[in-house]
Amino acid sequence: MVDGLNKISNCDNAERKADVIFIHGLGGDAYGTWQKDDKDENCWPKWLGEELPYIGVWSLQYSASPTAWKGTTMPIYWRSGNVLEKMKVRQFGVRPIIFICHSLGGLLAKQILRAAYDSTDNKYKQIAEKTCGIVFIATPHSGSDHAKWLQYLKLFSRPTETIEELDADNPRLMELNSWFKKHENTKKIKLQRFQFMIVNKKTQPHG
Repeated sequence: MVDGLNKISNCDNAERKADVIFIHGLGGDAYGTWQKDDKDENCWPKWLGEELPYIGVWSLQYSASPTAWKGTTMPIYWRSGNVLEKMKVRQFGVRPIIFICHSLGGLLAKQILRAAYDSTDNKYKQIAEKTCGIVFIATPHSGSDHAKWLQYLKLFSRPTETIEELDADNPRLMELNSWFKKHENTKKIKLQRFQFMIVNKKTQPHG
């Protein structure tokens, strides 16, 4: 999978009724996070595209390594602007948008919406206004205690900046969570929350 928005199913259908974007979490990737096993056909985004041929299904790939030993990452704030620009290029904002997010992906989705609403770019605002649903799966809205453990072991684990952002009760996450709950427009978005999910062994269960 390439960095950015990857086409999974029905994305080139000009008559599609909506777009669904899967966003993986910490240590995950655009495909493996959603696989039942190592078989390509056992993939949730693919199943959704086959079941709903009138829906465009996408999966976002971005660097979300928990430690510098495995790769790099980017602060959520900067990442959100990067994703928004990719969505604009793909002409999102014409039809309804639903995000399906695992762990860190849910925080990124909220920051994407905040950046879009705060932007002076009308194309960005349209993306926010067309967002009608978000599925949060094991999303640490106020941070995660798992991040603290990596901080304690940072001499050995070399945690990335994302891990630092995920600290439980991190002021920036608390403020983002408060904004999302109180913002007039986000109250119109249908939300579904799940605390746990069995994912591919290559991904992290939380964070």
